[in-house]
Amino acid sequence: MICAFERSSCVVSGAKSGIKRRFRVDTEKMSLKKVPVPFFPFLLRPRPSRHNVGWDTTKPSDVLGTVKFDLLPISSLTLQPLIKLLRKCEESSFTRLTPTLQFRPVVPLRIRLIVPMLRFRALLLLASVFVLSTFACAEDKKQRLLLVTHSGGFIHDSVGLAEDILKELGPKKGYEVTCWRFTGDPDAMVKMKVKDGDKIIEKEVPALEKYSTEFRARTGKAVEKENCGRINAQTLKDFDVVLFFTTGSGPKKGNIGVMTEDELKDFTAWVKAGGAFAGTHCASDTMYDSSYGELIGGYFKTHPPGLQDIVVKVEDPKHPAATGLTDGLKYKDEIYVFTDAPYSREKLHIILSASEFFPMRKDKEGNVTDLRADKDYAISWCREEGKGKVFYTALGHDKKVWEDEKFQAHLFGGLAWATNQAEGDASPTGKKK
Repeated sequence: MICAFERSSCVVSGAKSGIKRRFRVDTEKMSLKKVPVPFFPFLLRPRPSRHNVGWDTTKPSDVLGTVKFDLLPISSLTLQPLIKLLRKCEESSFTRLTPTLQFRPVVPLRIRLIVPMLRFRALLLLASVFVLSTFACAEDKKQRLLLVTHSGGFIHDSVGLAEDILKELGPKKGYEVTCWRFTGDPDAMVKMKVKDGDKIIEKEVPALEKYSTEFRARTGKAVEKENCGRINAQTLKDFDVVLFFTTGSGPKKGNIGVMTEDELKDFTAWVKAGGAFAGTHCASDTMYDSSYGELIGGYFKTHPPGLQDIVVKVEDPKHPAATGLTDGLKYKDEIYVFTDAPYSREKLHIILSASEFFPMRKDKEGNVTDLRADKDYAISWCREEGKGKVFYTALGHDKKVWEDEKFQAHLFGGLAWATNQAEGDASPTGKKK
C-alpha cells in the first residue's frame, strides 16, 4: 500500500516503557537512528521533518506512547516496509507494538514555525507583565511609620508641627505615617489641678483628659481616643519603623511614661527582630532608669539656656543621615549634652557632632568647666540592635528646624538607613581624638 497523501502523518500506538526517544529515518537504507529530544518540547518542539520519526510519552495507561512521523512525497515508501522498519526498534523501545495507521493533514511548514513562536512570545509577554506588576507593587508599598509624640514630661511646642511635616512629606518619601500623641492608659485616673471659683483644687480625672488639656495648651492640638495607642508586641506588627519625639519616664519620675516595663521589653524585642527605631531631640529625655538608654544610645543630661549657635562637624560624610547638613555648616537649635553613660563612642557610630560649642558650668568652688570633660558633643548617631537598626538626632527642638529642608534631608536620610533603604556604616566610631 502506498500512502496517497503527499503531506500527512501516521500514528503508531503501543505499550512503551523507558525514556523518550526520537528516531531518524534514512529513507535510502530504511533504518532508524536515535536522536536527542529537545529539553523544552512544549515551547520549542520541532515538528517531524522529512526524515524524522518520533514518539512522546503521554500519561500512564495501556498505551504509554505514540510514534509520530510525516510521510512526504516518497512514492517508493510503502506501508509494509515502514512497519518492518518500526519493528526494528521494538526490543529497545517497545514491549508491545500494535501498528495502526491514521492519516491527518500536516500543518504547512510556515505555520508550524509561526505557531511555536507565537506561543513563546505569549509566554514571554505574560512573564513580562508579571515581573512589571511585581515591581509596581514593590514601588507602591510604603514603609509604615509610627510617629510617637507622647510627652509625659516637658511638652515641646514643635511636636505638633513635626506631626504636620511628617504627614506632608512622608508619603512623598515613601512612608505611610501614623501618629500617636498618647501611649499611656487613657482611662487611668490621675490627679489634676483645676480652677474652682477663686480656688485651685485637685480632682481625679481620666489620664487622657488631663493630658489633652496640657498638650493642646502647648501645641494647639487636642488628643482624642483616635490619637492614642499602646506600644506592644501586637501593635508593633503593623509598623516597619517607629519614630520617637517623646518625653516621660513613668511613676519613678512622677509622670506618665511612654511605655511600661513590659511594653519596653516588647519594643526592644521588636527592634532586635529587625524593626527600625529612630528618635529626634527629646527621645533621649525618655524612659530614665531603664534599658531604654542602651537602646537609644544615650540620655539627655542638660543644655545651655535658649538656642545655641554651633558649627556642624560631619564625622561620616558617606552616611545617608549626613545628607543636608554639610561639614562646617553654621546651625542654630537647642543642643543637648549627654550623660557620660550609656553614651559612648565605643558603642555608637557618630554621624554628626558640634564644634565651636562651649557649654560651661560652675562647680561649688566657682570654677568654670566644660559640661563634658572630654568635650564630646555628639548631635547624631546610629547603631545596630540585633537584626534591627537605631538612628538618633538631637536636633528638632525649634520649629524653624523642622521647617528647614536641610534638617528634613538629615532626618529622612536616617530613616532610609534604619529601614534598609540606604546603606551606611554602623560600626562604633571609637574614642574622640
